[in-house]
Amino acid sequence: DQDYLFASVMLSNPLFWQEMQFLPEKRRRELKPIMEIWKQHRDNLSHADVMPIGDKPSGRSFTGFYVSENGEQKYLLLFREVTAGDTAVITAPVKACQAEILASNADVKAEVTDGAVRVTFSKQRAYAFIKI
Repeated sequence: DQDYLFASVMLSNPLFWQEMQFLPEKRRRELKPIMEIWKQHRDNLSHADVMPIGDKPSGRSFTGFYVSENGEQKYLLLFREVTAGDTAVITAPVKACQAEILASNADVKAEVTDGAVRVTFSKQRAYAFIKI
């Protein structure tokens, strides 16, 4: 999915160089929701500290990023690459709280407990941008 590709770089400025005008309409529709959400949160993201969490990205893992600002937890950006299982428990420096899914290309359930995030994705090659 095109939005999965954007999510993979959205915390890095983003450096998403692409001639949007040449994308098929289907791909532009995939990008629109995540880009609108990113625009709403980009100022917060530009001042935030970003820390990798989960497994090292390998194409076959659950991986992601923990985003905080001035020591306060703000967001999670989680990915399910090509995995057999649909659920992972990812260690992260989080405190138990509500998780609000802001954007995703799958059905996602996320539970944030002290020190971990339990996440379930309905499909492979999925992401979830979560406000915590």
